[in-house]
Amino acid sequence: MKCAVLYSPFDLRLEERPIPEITHNEVLVKVKAAGICGSDVHFFDGSHPYRNYPRIHGHELSGIVEKTGKGVENVKVGDHVVVEPLIYCGKCYPCRIGKYNCCVNLQVIGAHVDGGFAEYVKVPGYLVHKIPGEMPFDLAATCEPYSIGYHSIHRAQVTDADKVLVLGAGAIGLTAIDFAKLAGAVVYVAEVSPFRQNMARKFGADVIIDPSREDTVNGILELTNGEGASVVIEATGNTKVMENTENLVAAGGCIVIAGLTNEKVAFTGIKFTNREMTVMGTRNSARAFPAVIDSIASGKTHSDILITKRFPFQDIVSALNYTAANIVSEGKVIIEF
Repeated sequence: MKCAVLYSPFDLRLEERPIPEITHNEVLVKVKAAGICGSDVHFFDGSHPYRNYPRIHGHELSGIVEKTGKGVENVKVGDHVVVEPLIYCGKCYPCRIGKYNCCVNLQVIGAHVDGGFAEYVKVPGYLVHKIPGEMPFDLAATCEPYSIGYHSIHRAQVTDADKVLVLGAGAIGLTAIDFAKLAGAVVYVAEVSPFRQNMARKFGADVIIDPSREDTVNGILELTNGEGASVVIEATGNTKVMENTENLVAAGGCIVIAGLTNEKVAFTGIKFTNREMTVMGTRNSARAFPAVIDSIASGKTHSDILITKRFPFQDIVSALNYTAANIVSEGKVIIEF
C-alpha cells in the first residue's frame, strides 16, 4: 500500500509498505478521506509534544471496511465507516467510569500508533462506526473534530437558556458553535482572524467580537446586561485568553477549556468562591460519535462549509505545507484517496 511516513520534522516520504495484518478483534479500513488536524501540522513541523518518528499520522478518517477479524460483529466488509481514534485500556479508573477519553494508557491512532495517511489502516473493531452509505466520505472525515466540539458542549450541558461565548473560531470552535446552536443557545464568538470571523457567521454565531478592535470583557458584559456568558468555551490554547475566562463567565457559570497549552494557567482564587464558577477540561470525546454521525448525515451541521480545500493523496506533502502556511485562513483541509 502507499503511505506517507514522517521521519523527522518536514521529512515526509511517500512509501510502499505491506497492507497491515489484522488480528481477532481488528478491522482493516480502506481509507477514502482524511482530515488534516492542527496536531498533524505540529507533528509535521516538530512542535508537537507527543511527536515520535517515524510515524504515519492522520486520525480524522473515513473509509470502507476491507476485512474484519473473527471477533468483530459491529461492522462487515463493504460497510462505510468512520474511525474513532482513541485506543483505551478499559481497566483504569477513567475507563471504569466511562471517561475512556482520559484513559491513563491512552494511545491515539495517528499519534502513538500508525494512522490513516495511508491507503489502509488497521484499528480495533470497537473504534469503527458505521455511517450511511450515501454520506460523502469527506464530510464523514469531519466526525472526529465535530466529536470534540460536541463533547465540549455536552460537558457544559448547554441548553436553550444559555448564552455561550466561544473563544476562537478554528475547527473546534466552529464545531462547538454548531452544537451550541443546535441546543438552542445564543452564541457569541471572539476571534481576531477575518477569515474565521466570516466562518463563524456562516455557522450561525449571533454576535462576533473582534478582540483586536474591542475589549472582549466589555463587549460580553454589554451583551449580557452585565452578567457575563453562562458558558465560556476556550478554544484558542492561548494562556492569557484562558486566564481571562474568569472575567467573561457569569456567576454560577461554566468555563470549558478545550484549547491546549503546556504553560501554567492562573485564576484568581476568590472568584472560585464568590462567583462559584465551574472550570472544567475537555479531552477529545467519549461516546460522541453516534450523535455526531447522525447530526452530520442529517444535514444539521455545517460540515460542508468547514471543508475549504481538498488535495489528492499523492500531494500530501504539498497539503501539509499549505495547511501549515494557511492555518488561520482555511477551514478543514481534506486528503482524498
